[in-house]
Amino acid sequence: MSESVIDRATEVILKAQSQAMDAQVKLRPRPGEPEWHFGLRRREAYCRHFARELDSADLLRADAAERAPISLVGHHAYLQGREVAKQRYNFYALLQAAMRQADTNNATVLRNAYPEVWAELQERYNAPNGLIPGDTGYEAAI
Repeated sequence: MSESVIDRATEVILKAQSQAMDAQVKLRPRPGEPEWHFGLRRREAYCRHFARELDSADLLRADAAERAPISLVGHHAYLQGREVAKQRYNFYALLQAAMRQADTNNATVLRNAYPEVWAELQERYNAPNGLIPGDTGYEAAI
């Protein structure tokens, strides 16, 4: 990547970060809003403004010669995913299976994206036969 592209990218990122922080600071808590919810709204506002600025700067459309194709999945994993999809598993079953097998970074992403599913997975993992209060057969399992 040429230095001019890097310099331009740095300039745009700093500007986007500044404007996103301004938008985040302008937010005020709603009456009775819990602090954690207000924090989420501030983070969302920051990300939304930051992404909008980057997109408008046209940085994401670099010359094709400077971009290398990136594959996060790979053909073998794609084929495996296709086979799993044929089984028609429940979405949350697949999500919990992914959480069980994820490496540290991916587990963190999944845990942050689906905290309720993560919490239930932990509860069921530590429960006898995976049964928690409210499940059919819970009383018989304890």
